[in-house]
Amino acid sequence: VIILYILCIESMGDIIACEPIARVLRNQYENALVTWIVKRQYSEIVKYNPFIDYLIEVECLKEAVDICNIKKEEMDCIIVDCHFNGRRCSLSDYIHVNDINPQIYQQTYYNYGALLENFSLTAGMEKISLQPIFHEKKPTDIFKIAEKYVVIHCKSMDWERNWQIKKWKILALKIIEMGYKVVEIGLETVVGLEETEYIDLTGKREIQEVAQIIKRADLFIGVDSGFAHVANCFQKKSVILLGKLLNFERPMPYTGYLRENKEKFLIYPNTGTVKEITVEEVVERIKKLLF
Repeated sequence: VIILYILCIESMGDIIACEPIARVLRNQYENALVTWIVKRQYSEIVKYNPFIDYLIEVECLKEAVDICNIKKEEMDCIIVDCHFNGRRCSLSDYIHVNDINPQIYQQTYYNYGALLENFSLTAGMEKISLQPIFHEKKPTDIFKIAEKYVVIHCKSMDWERNWQIKKWKILALKIIEMGYKVVEIGLETVVGLEETEYIDLTGKREIQEVAQIIKRADLFIGVDSGFAHVANCFQKKSVILLGKLLNFERPMPYTGYLRENKEKFLIYPNTGTVKEITVEEVVERIKKLLF
């Protein structure tokens, strides 16, 4: 029996975007066992994927690579290494070596397409450009938030992707004026309004729970982050704020719904980073989508 090990441990957006890799491998190797190696904090993303047989949870990239090096000695084992050349481990001084496509690295990866596309090429597969799916655990009743609400996610782990806090506060008030409740998600509070129409759901909630909050919203608004990829999976009407990142002028992280509707859902500044986008531009886009 062929055993496939998908090495795609981080980050949240990468894992969600790369979901189709498991489906493609399952089609190519019908009787294989598919194992996804993932950081423990992101296991909820892949745990309910019916195309995956096993999970291996790890703490960091170095631990994952050490496991793969051991597995390589087994017969009928295939390592599907999605991490580009030169990727740094978050917990050690390890720098990853990917010699399948070493020309794909941090300064070049968006030259090869969206995350799914450049990760599949990094792994030595054909370029995959499918719509990702968020695999949900059995639906459970979550608390009722509101009849009409907009979800906002304001802060990426990467400062270069982030919009100004004062703009988020102004925007949230304008959404409330439109008659919608504003639900903020993420690891930490950015907006923090006193208004009763503002609901703070930031903090360490389960990814599956936050996914349901996004799924049931009237609109998702956010910076480029893992939660934007969740919105893409659910084909949710969205306003995603993007701008220059590293040396990429107009990065396109998404395959599927958000890319196919990029003129409607994605906002880039004419030049510069996401910080150049104005509140007025975002408000205008929201009104087109909600009214």
